[in-house]
Amino acid sequence: MFHPAWISIILGLWLIAAPFVLNYVDVRNAMLNDVAVGLVVALVALWTGLVTRSPSPK
Repeated sequence: MFHPAWISIILGLWLIAAPFVLNYVDVRNAMLNDVAVGLVVALVALWTGLVTRSPSPK
């Protein structure tokens, strides 16, 4: 089953890639903010996705 944490992982990875894909690397504060927040979001979501277990069907 698809767990909502995986959506957050994808969004976190997008935040990391966005400055390079959308070409605003020259705006240093925005780029650093997106990369830092993206790392935090992706790592917390990954941890949540790995720790949280889906209830097993009975």
